[in-house]
Amino acid sequence: MLVTFKVALILILYAVVISLPGVGVAFLGWRLSRTMRPVSAQTLFSAGLLATAITPSFYGHAGPVPAIVLVFILQGSERLVGIVPILVVWLIAIAVISARAKRERFRAS
Repeated sequence: MLVTFKVALILILYAVVISLPGVGVAFLGWRLSRTMRPVSAQTLFSAGLLATAITPSFYGHAGPVPAIVLVFILQGSERLVGIVPILVVWLIAIAVISARAKRERFRAS
C-alpha cells in the first residue's frame, strides 16, 4: 500500500513539474491579453495559449508530455499526435471563454 502511494505521488509530482512552465506562460499571456479588443480576438488568443500550454499528449513511452513538444519533435504524419489534442482543447476553450465573456457582458449591462 505504501509503495503504491509513493509511486502515485511521484507520478503526480512529475506531471506538476512538467506542466509548470506551460502554466506560467499561459498565465502571463492571459494577463497581458486582458486589454485586447475586440473580445473575439482576445478569446482566440487566450484559448490558443491555454491549449498550447496545458494540453497533455500520451505518446509511447514518453509519458505525459505537453503536446506542443511533440509538434516540434515529431516529423511528418506523426506530428498529428501533438496537433490534434491541441486543436480539440482549443475548440473547447474558445467555447468556454466566449460563453463566460458573454455572461460578463450581460451582467455588466
